[in-house]
Amino acid sequence: MIDFGKYLNTLSTARLERDLGTVTEVKGLLIKGFIPEVSLGSVCEVFPIHGKEGALCEVVGFEGPQALMMPLTPLQGVGHGSLIVLKETSAKLGLSDELLGRVLDGLGRPMDRKGNVISEVERSIYADTVNPLDRPPIDEVMGLGVRSIDAFATLGRGQRVGIMAGSGVGKSVLLGMMAKNAN
Repeated sequence: MIDFGKYLNTLSTARLERDLGTVTEVKGLLIKGFIPEVSLGSVCEVFPIHGKEGALCEVVGFEGPQALMMPLTPLQGVGHGSLIVLKETSAKLGLSDELLGRVLDGLGRPMDRKGNVISEVERSIYADTVNPLDRPPIDEVMGLGVRSIDAFATLGRGQRVGIMAGSGVGKSVLLGMMAKNAN
C-alpha cells in the first residue's frame, strides 16, 4: 500500500505560484533585474532571450528596487528583458545516503554518470554559527610525528591550525608528513 502522507505533506508546503521578473541590465557577470519578494541568498533561474536552458543565479545585493544576481551556471543568451523565475528563497542541498561515494559538482549535482540522487531531506547551505566558547576544550595532545612541531607548537586533537607560507617551501610535504606520522 502506498503511503500518501509524505506526498500530502510535500504538497501542502509547495509553492504553486511562481514569482516572475525581468532582467534590466547585464554587466559582465552581474545581472540586474526586478523580481518581487526576493531576499539575499535567494536562488533564481534566468532564461535566455532565445529560449534555451536557464542559468541559475543567486541574489547577492540590491540597488533600489532591483536585485543584483551572480550566476552559478553559464549565462549564454541572457540579456535585457530575459525572464527571471524565483526557484528557492535560500540555496539548499538535497541530502540522503545515496550521496555517499558519489562525485558531485559545486551545485550538488552528480557528475559520475550513475544517475540522479533522490534526496530525503533538503537543508540550507548556510549553517548557523557556533559560539567557540560552547565547544569542548581541547585537552588531548595529538602527536604529529614531526619533532619540531610536537616540541615547540604542540597541537591538540580537534584543534584547527593554519599553515601559511610562500610557494615552493614545502607546505604539502609537511602536511604529508603529518598525515603519515600522526597518532
